[in-house]
Amino acid sequence: RGYTDITTMSYTLDQNNIASMRCTHDSPLFSLFGNANPQRDTSSRPSSFISKYISNAILLSTSSSRNKRQNVNNSKNNSDAVGHGSKVHSRISGYLDTLDYEATRGYREFQRALTFQASTLRNPNTLIDGERHPNTTFQWGMIWRDLLPRRDPLSPYHCLCSAQITSQTGSTLKHAIQIGHSSNGSRLNDPYSPTKGIDYSYNTEVAMPPGDIGFAKAECGLSLHTPLPYYLKDWSIHLSGKCGAMQPFSFRRGSNMKGSRGDLHGLVPYIADRFYAGGPMSLRGFQPDGIGPRADPVTSPMRADSPRIETSNNEKATAVLLSAPSDALGGDIYYTGAIAASAPVPSMNLSILSNLRFMTFLNAGTVSGLCLPVDVILKGTRVSAGVGLYTSTPYGRFEMTYALPLRHGPKDVRKKLQFGVSMSFF
Repeated sequence: RGYTDITTMSYTLDQNNIASMRCTHDSPLFSLFGNANPQRDTSSRPSSFISKYISNAILLSTSSSRNKRQNVNNSKNNSDAVGHGSKVHSRISGYLDTLDYEATRGYREFQRALTFQASTLRNPNTLIDGERHPNTTFQWGMIWRDLLPRRDPLSPYHCLCSAQITSQTGSTLKHAIQIGHSSNGSRLNDPYSPTKGIDYSYNTEVAMPPGDIGFAKAECGLSLHTPLPYYLKDWSIHLSGKCGAMQPFSFRRGSNMKGSRGDLHGLVPYIADRFYAGGPMSLRGFQPDGIGPRADPVTSPMRADSPRIETSNNEKATAVLLSAPSDALGGDIYYTGAIAASAPVPSMNLSILSNLRFMTFLNAGTVSGLCLPVDVILKGTRVSAGVGLYTSTPYGRFEMTYALPLRHGPKDVRKKLQFGVSMSFF
């Protein structure tokens, strides 16, 4: 929890031959102030009230004044005495990565980034004194992004994606600040398979100059878990919800707010910054990015099975068109919610089934535009219900569900049987 500096470098190549490189340096925040700084040199000179406050409340970990005096006395010849470590951890990282959204959104995003993050935990999954602790983060980032549209394998010069995607191809520079907080499962009896407790998180992000993207975004989540009384004491009720909203804006005076390239976007947010929903742990019964605004289906002019619009049978043409790829466009606002009941599965003395639980659930959610009336947003709510099995593992929460969409849109991509892995109940 903030004793030493750690530098890591990694290079990965996935099954699609997409390479990524990352270099990260982790260190206690006080080490960035230098040896001559009173926040770091706690034993050599008296500090002002402000310096003491920063040292005790922000930079150095909480401990009794007696322990601090003992640490100082035992370290008279060491100007780098840091008590019990840093309460605030810093991370500087640079990376090259490609995010592959071709299957659902019709593009890849190539990123080159430099970020700085200050957080109360270096690794949120780390146990301190056998317990999990809340995590607060502050992050600054500069990301140079290239949006690469999906190409037709039979015609490399043809983009097999919607016009909404190709209109935003090219390079953008995102300069943003994020502030977030998470209870990190510290109020749950089990972070991945809870039956009692509360968990919450929120995150805010503002993109501003010198980048060419401008927006303000907020997102929050909450889950409640409680066991049932009396003869149903093995059963638990779970309520969870997540929502977010964003507002794009322009810093340029006299801007026509059309979001033209080379200028801060106005009312047209960048496609990669929008909200998406669907899939396991989000909205079961739908594919990832499976709900919300979608572009018209696209087809390749070089494919032998491409639809023939000139056919006299309009129903046949429509059916063929809907079988072509359709790109998710995201939205400015979203929410998802779920109510579930769970019970342990009889283990039959098998340790592998000791954490396995059965659940039945009802999901609801939507992705929409921010400026739409509330009744229109609510009318666009998708609903699904189903059953599933889930368990807690050292690597997170694993679940298998079968959901039946009860209410869906004409362009939604549905999937009944799903598998998912997550680090939280949301």
